[in-house]
Amino acid sequence: MGSKHLSIPIKPAEVFDELPLGSIIFWHKSLATRAETKNSTGTATTDTTDKLIDSSATFQTDGVAVGDIVYNSTDGVYATVQSVDSQIQLTLDWDAFPDGNENYDAHDEPSVPQGWIEFSGQTINDQASPFYNMTIPDVIGDERFFRAMETAGRLQNDSFQGHYHDIARGDSTGGSLGVWSTSAATGQDNAQTFPWSASARTSKSDGTNGEPRTANETRPINISVVPLLKIKKVGQLIAGTQGSTSSITTVSSNLTITDDDGVEIVKANTGAPDLTVTLPTAADNPGRKIKVIKNDTGSGKVIVDGEGAETINGTATFNLESQYNYLDLLCDGSGWIILSVKASYDTGWINRSDWTNVHLGSDDTLNTDSNVTHNLNAPLSDIIVKVLISTDGTDANSFEVQYIDHLPGASLQHGITILQVDSNNIIVQVATHGLVYSDSSGTLIWIDTENWYYKIKVWKLG
Repeated sequence: MGSKHLSIPIKPAEVFDELPLGSIIFWHKSLATRAETKNSTGTATTDTTDKLIDSSATFQTDGVAVGDIVYNSTDGVYATVQSVDSQIQLTLDWDAFPDGNENYDAHDEPSVPQGWIEFSGQTINDQASPFYNMTIPDVIGDERFFRAMETAGRLQNDSFQGHYHDIARGDSTGGSLGVWSTSAATGQDNAQTFPWSASARTSKSDGTNGEPRTANETRPINISVVPLLKIKKVGQLIAGTQGSTSSITTVSSNLTITDDDGVEIVKANTGAPDLTVTLPTAADNPGRKIKVIKNDTGSGKVIVDGEGAETINGTATFNLESQYNYLDLLCDGSGWIILSVKASYDTGWINRSDWTNVHLGSDDTLNTDSNVTHNLNAPLSDIIVKVLISTDGTDANSFEVQYIDHLPGASLQHGITILQVDSNNIIVQVATHGLVYSDSSGTLIWIDTENWYYKIKVWKLG
């Protein structure tokens, strides 16, 4: 049914963040379309039930779509587009143009406020909501009224209170009136049977309250609204308060951030597999800030990816490899700019017993040469590399080694050199005769065949 145009003060959507989760509000969705883009306007030319027909319209060219709201400005009522049948015809959800000569304008469907969803029987797929994966009742589709009760969430079907009707009549012999049911009955002491039954069917006016209205349901006078269910807090500024809080979304699987989900901070728990966080469309989010954090110690990396071909500081993706690495981003309308970053890589302790003329890398197989694959998407000039050695694979018994040097009094080369392979790989080259370090007493000690451990840490500069 259509909803009458009411004058209702509307507060900013953000004020509703004060309401507790599970709150339900009523939204005059049709009225809200007045602030949306007007796609088409004109005058109906034909009266066809549940249709808007305008022989001069170009609905398809104008971009009118299913879900758009059509306003009958002559009668002040609204209808929703069910299908775009042709350039000149729309199918609506009710007969909003009964005369076929009313003025109209069609508007985009308005967006639901952040943190809310329409109460229409869907499964909640927002991972930031504590109601994630819950299927809610189809309140809109069933056109349910709301009823006050102590326990919320009870569903009741429609019903009519049980009752009887008294039917008065006189018999064919002119006897007195009696009270009858639909079963046969006797009206005289001799148990004479009256061979007929009666029913009440046609409604008519009582002469005082006008003609009775009939329909396929029992209902009070009403106005249609769209119930919205609050499924999460969006952390936006609340009207009348100072400052703001941030919306934190914790995920353990791939996440696509959308234009209107209110996500500001993402805490990603990868576990072993990689996890991708896809940023929203840059053109729709100028000025928006998003922070992504790798929250756990899992071996998987967090891959931050722009939508489609959109970039982050000119590159397609950015990787967060280690726990508490983070990426602060600002959208400039065409891509994403890095405001600050903490990005690092750690091989962990790797056992080795051959230290002469080798590559220390990410492969943790004993005495296997490999590159250090840090996946930080940065040239050598934008990273810091530290090589640590430990006698037992613990931080407590570790020390740092430096670069190539000659051992005094000998023509032996010891130390390391860092070489770039590409933006995600480096080589840590150990000199021909291994490594040398000075212990706490100042004594130089060779490392060539010791069964020790190394760890390589790489930091990306912000």
